[in-house]
Amino acid sequence: MSSIEIPKQNSTTDRESITFEGALVFVGANGSGKSRLGVWFENSSPSPSIVRIAAQRILTVQDPQPANFNKAEQQHKTRKTKIEQPADDFQLLINRLFKESQERDAQYTKEMRKTSNGERGAPPDAVLDQVVSHWNGIFDRDLECEAGTIKSSTKSCSPYPANQMSDGEKVALYLLGNILFAEKDAVIIVDEPEIHLHRALVRQFWSYILKTREDCTFVFITHDLDFAAFVEGDTVIWLRQYSNEGGEKWNWETIKLDPDSSLPEELKLEVLGSRTPTLLVEGELGDMIIVSTRKFTATVLMCDRFVVLRTSYVSPEH
Repeated sequence: MSSIEIPKQNSTTDRESITFEGALVFVGANGSGKSRLGVWFENSSPSPSIVRIAAQRILTVQDPQPANFNKAEQQHKTRKTKIEQPADDFQLLINRLFKESQERDAQYTKEMRKTSNGERGAPPDAVLDQVVSHWNGIFDRDLECEAGTIKSSTKSCSPYPANQMSDGEKVALYLLGNILFAEKDAVIIVDEPEIHLHRALVRQFWSYILKTREDCTFVFITHDLDFAAFVEGDTVIWLRQYSNEGGEKWNWETIKLDPDSSLPEELKLEVLGSRTPTLLVEGELGDMIIVSTRKFTATVLMCDRFVVLRTSYVSPEH
């Protein structure tokens, strides 16, 4: 069971405590103040250790810069991102990953020299080792971080440098490094956790993260209903409205979930929008349902209790 303070409904000053199991998910339509809530957590939360991962991230990255290693850890720990600017801390993370790995190697060598028989076993994993191990498990390729360089390769492709990696490859590296570096029992705020990741990889990626950092409290901010439904937790907070008149305030609603419940239809329609024709189909898992109207025909394979299908109209001659 976890607990966290959030802004009290429609109040610019008061707070209230939310208790929940698993991860806490904030979901809402565009303009409901999701990213601004993430900034509020970073600046106003009483938690001693907050890590906020912004939705807008500059994913330009180069090989580590040894000249900046001495200040890498402090710079990365104290970074903050303004709401009007994308996060530009990827290079700080890369420098810190290599600095920590370098220090681990130096310490291990020092201790080995003190041992007469040299039998000390393998050195402990650095954060960089953990990042590489999981990254290689997510993507069917090899990430190599050796001799001060970052490269990726596949069976059919020769090694290519970090600045030529796809946005999905880079964001996985970025997320893994930042979360694995978080202090013990930290509160980790992730804005748009699904961004740049292929839908097929999202569940595997975040399941690993949540299991690996069970000591931390995770707060996800998203407008992706599939992600909100996937995350293991009993509480979703629906951000209905945001206002900054006289100070920041949010209108929100708490939704308690159990294994047999789903998100309210009103929330689905608000987040998905009503401008595009939307069909809600209910059935049993595995059912194949044919839906036919005067305007369209569709075949639906039920993958969950509710399937949201976007449709298009058929021309009259059909």
